[in-house]
Amino acid sequence: MDVETKIGTGFKGPPILERFSLKEIFSIFLDLDHENIPEKISPSCFVREMQMSTEQRYKKLVNPLRKLNFEKELCQAEIYFKINPNIVVFQKCQIGETYNIRLSVCNSSKILTPLRMTCENSPYFKVNYTSPKVITSLAPGMSVYFDVKFTPEEQRDYKHQITFLTEKTSFIVPVYAIGPRPLLDFPDAVHFPKTYVKVPAIKMLMVSNIGEVAAVFSLTAECPFTVQPSKYALAVGEVMQVNISFDSIKTGNYAGSLIINFVTGEKLVTSLHGMAENANIMLSKETVHIEDTYMGFKRQTTLTLHNNSDHIVHFKWGKYQSREEEGLQMDKIYQDEVKALDCEEFLFSSHNFSLIPLTGEVWPNAFVEVTIVFNPDEAKDFQTKSYCDVTGLEDRIPLIITGRGLGPLIELNLASLDMSLIYLCSVHSYEGDIPGTIVFIEKPLVFGGKVECTPRSYMLVPGDYKVFVLNFSSAKEGDFFEDICFRIEESQEVVSFVMNIAMHITCTVDSLESNGPMPAFGPVITRQR
Repeated sequence: MDVETKIGTGFKGPPILERFSLKEIFSIFLDLDHENIPEKISPSCFVREMQMSTEQRYKKLVNPLRKLNFEKELCQAEIYFKINPNIVVFQKCQIGETYNIRLSVCNSSKILTPLRMTCENSPYFKVNYTSPKVITSLAPGMSVYFDVKFTPEEQRDYKHQITFLTEKTSFIVPVYAIGPRPLLDFPDAVHFPKTYVKVPAIKMLMVSNIGEVAAVFSLTAECPFTVQPSKYALAVGEVMQVNISFDSIKTGNYAGSLIINFVTGEKLVTSLHGMAENANIMLSKETVHIEDTYMGFKRQTTLTLHNNSDHIVHFKWGKYQSREEEGLQMDKIYQDEVKALDCEEFLFSSHNFSLIPLTGEVWPNAFVEVTIVFNPDEAKDFQTKSYCDVTGLEDRIPLIITGRGLGPLIELNLASLDMSLIYLCSVHSYEGDIPGTIVFIEKPLVFGGKVECTPRSYMLVPGDYKVFVLNFSSAKEGDFFEDICFRIEESQEVVSFVMNIAMHITCTVDSLESNGPMPAFGPVITRQR
C-alpha cells in the first residue's frame, strides 16, 4: 500500500486534533535565549521533553539555575518582580483529573508596589490566591502565591494566560496544557559505513510510534542522502521501516539532515553522516590502436575492465567527459526528453567504431571484456574518444581509439614507358583484398598533344589483371615526357607512370622522272620529327 493510500483511506486510528506549535515554548523547555527558538529538535530530545509529567516539568521550570527568559514584556517585568515559574505548563494529563501548579510573584524592587491579578473565566483553568486574603500590594522582598488548576475534558492542547497589573506596567504569564503528541523513536544520528562513489549505502531503520496518538508526518533528506517513504501515517504502537540511502557522486566526507515534519508543525532532525571514496577499478589500457583495415571490412580487438572492489559495479560508455557536459546538453532539451536521451544521446556512438557492450556490470574482484570494432568507410586515419562511467569512480575513464582505413590496393605494372610508336599497350595489375575501380584521368598534356585511353575505367576484383590501350598524338616535334594518371575511385588515391615519347619522321627522294623539262627542287633535305 502506498503512503498516500494509507494516509487517505486505509489508516485507522485515534483522531488527530488541532494543536498549537511547540516551537514557541521549546526555547523555555531547552533553557535557550528568547532569540534562539529552535527550528529543529532531535528525536530523543523531543521524546524526553514530551514524556515528562507535569510535576517533572514544574521542577525543571523552577530550577534556580535556569534562565528566566520568555516574553519580552515578562522580561521587563522581572526588573521589579521575580516570577517563578515564568511559564505554566501542564502535560501528560488524564481526562477528568485535576492538576495544580503553584505560581509565585516576588517584589524584587526596593519600594512597595501595587499588584493585581486577573484572568478570564475558563471551564478548564482556575487561578486562586493560596492565602485567604487577597493581597493588592507587595512590600520589597515579599511574595504572593497562586494555585493554577487544570482539568482536561479531552486529549487536546489548551492555552490560557494570567495577567498581572501594576501602576506602571502589566505582564502576562502564559499557561499551556500540552496534549499528547506522536512520539517516534528515530535515532539522533545515522552513520553510514565507508562506501564507494556512486555506490549507494542503505541504512534500514525500524521506527515505532511510542506516543499516545497517531503520527502523520513527512520525511525529507538533504543531498546526497535520500529517504523512503516520504510520507506516512503511523498508529500508536505500530512499527514502520524507513530506508535511508547515501549515494555521492564525489569523494569526501558528507553530513546532512533527515527532517521529520509532523502535521502539528514540529520538526525533528536526525543527523546523517557518510564518506565516499574511489574504488580500485581500471581499464587494461586507455589507448587502443587497431591495425590498418580495408574500407568496408571490420577489424576488432579487446580490452578489459577490472573491478578490484568488493561491490558489483555498473558501467556505461558515454560521449562526454563529465555530468557537467551532459548537463549542458540537457539544458537544451525539454525535461520529458531527458530520460530517453540518457539512454540514447549520452551513450557512445560512432560511425566507424563500436564498443560492445555499451553498458553492463562487473562482479566483485572480476573483470569484463569489452570488444572494439573498427569499420572504416574512407581511406584515412580515424580517431575517437569515449568515457567509461563506472560506479565506484568519481571521474570517468577516458579511452582513445585510433585506426587507419585502407582503400583498394591497385598498382600499375610500370613506373615509366619509352614509346617509339603511335600505339601503346599498357598493362595494369591489381593486388589487394577488396574490389576497386580505376579510372583514367584525362587532362591537358604539358607538351601538347592528346592521349586517349581505352577503356576509360576498369572494375577490378582481388587478383584481377587488365590492359589499357593508350593512343598518343601530337603536332609537335621533339621528345615528350608526360605523367599519365589514374584514380582509384574508392580511396581517391592517384597512381601514375611517366611516358617518354620520341617521334622521328624521315622523307627520302631517290629519283624523279619527267617527259618534260625538270623543275628545280633544290637540294634534298632529310627531316626528322
